Amino acid sequence: MNSKAAEPDRLLAAERAGDPAAMNDEPVGALLTLLCGDVKPEKLRVKAAISLGPVLEQADTDGLEDMDEVPITERTFHAIQETLRKTYLDADVPQEVRRRALEASVRAPQDWHFDAIRAVFNSGDEAWQLTATFCNALHARFRGGNPCGSVENRTSITTRSVQPAIERRTRHGHTFPRPPVHCSAADFRVDTPLRRW
Repeated sequence: MNSKAAEPDRLLAAERAGDPAAMNDEPVGALLTLLCGDVKPEKLRVKAAISLGPVLEQADTDGLEDMDEVPITERTFHAIQETLRKTYLDADVPQEVRRRALEASVRAPQDWHFDAIRAVFNSGDEAWQLTATFCNALHARFRGGNPCGSVENRTSITTRSVQPAIERRTRHGHTFPRPPVHCSAADFRVDTPLRRW
């Protein structure tokens, strides 16, 4: 990616680099470089983390044996997993980047995710709790289990975290389409009233 390009162009390039149809080891390398660097603006690192999620999930779901089906090598797959884990664990990385790294990483579940999801859910921070709720749904889909605890806890946190944002956006005329392929907790929109899971 061109580091001298205007910010909107760089953000768009980071998002498009994550398109599964165009993904291979080269764009992944560029996204990993953005994620690991002290790149400004922070939104660029956030986009890089989110963009790594779909290819990670595809490789995990389809398996790495058939290179015709999976656009990245096994080495790149493991590099993505390790970089996302290190980014999440690094307390010096901005919170938003760490949250998106965790959200992207759970698309190819690993053993450390259960404890990480539980820890951020129990942190008391509503942004982290929203991330935990997003991750919990993916974790349950791929691995089963329930890192976030009871349904009442998840419903309470989700309602407190999401409902005010929905109300603000509705007042300003926003509509709520279904989440795109490149999604994170920040991208969730609700087109029906919240209800218990």
